[in-house]
Amino acid sequence: QIKKIDYILIIDQLWGIIPHIKFSSDLKCKIGILYHMYFDSQKGIMQKTFDLRFDNYFAVSEDVRISIYKNCIKHPQIDILPNAYNPKEFYDLNLKRQNYIFCNSRLVKEKGILELIEALKYVHARGFKIHLVLCGDEFCFGSNSDIHKYICQQKNINSLLGDYIHVLKNIIWAQIPSIICQSQMVVLPTQYESFGIAALEAMACGTPLITTNVGNLPHLVGRAGLLLPFGDINKLGESIIKVLQDIKLQEKMKSNELDRAKRYQCDIIVDRFLENIINDKKKVH
Repeated sequence: QIKKIDYILIIDQLWGIIPHIKFSSDLKCKIGILYHMYFDSQKGIMQKTFDLRFDNYFAVSEDVRISIYKNCIKHPQIDILPNAYNPKEFYDLNLKRQNYIFCNSRLVKEKGILELIEALKYVHARGFKIHLVLCGDEFCFGSNSDIHKYICQQKNINSLLGDYIHVLKNIIWAQIPSIICQSQMVVLPTQYESFGIAALEAMACGTPLITTNVGNLPHLVGRAGLLLPFGDINKLGESIIKVLQDIKLQEKMKSNELDRAKRYQCDIIVDRFLENIINDKKKVH
């Protein structure tokens, strides 16, 4: 039996090639598009998507929507459809905390990995010998070779520090929640985030979160985690030490993060999506 398709949602990496696809005029279902980011270099392609037959337009965050409204002269109404997490996968597993910081980000400069390693030096210099665990798998866009070279250089310069930096390879997505829950904290000193799914995953596990006040992160994290300026290594190091030392702060962050993360549970976001497509609010500004 052939099932009827009621709705198609174009998401993330797919939208860049949509202008080169000719939609069949006999499509009976509705079609929506979700923008995960905005860059000036993609403005022309994005503008072309506005001329295609979409019934709904979404942005993953208010930050992305504002950027589109600000830079694109003609645009449709864009609704917010945030990323979500599955509470059956990401939750407080009540595992014993281990002596490490976890950074659930790609190994690229714009994620603040170099600043994080420098902050680790700051922390160690003040007597706090904590490990740093990074995700080191290859990814489809860009390369992590520069970060790997930098880590090797640091290990050659300071072999003792090198013993505290660990790059995980060949990990599967299902392992991430337990790695988060066993870490002392998640640190994401990124330069920009259009949404911040790694931050949300930390919050969903109730693990203390330190990140930057850039992009969508202030809206996502609020006061549940610690928000710092990007590139301030000393402040990052001081904040790591502060969380390590203050048990009451850890408990407060855990409670606030678990509570704030609930608004991004997958069932809530699905209901929000369905409400939008049922209402079918397609307007041109």
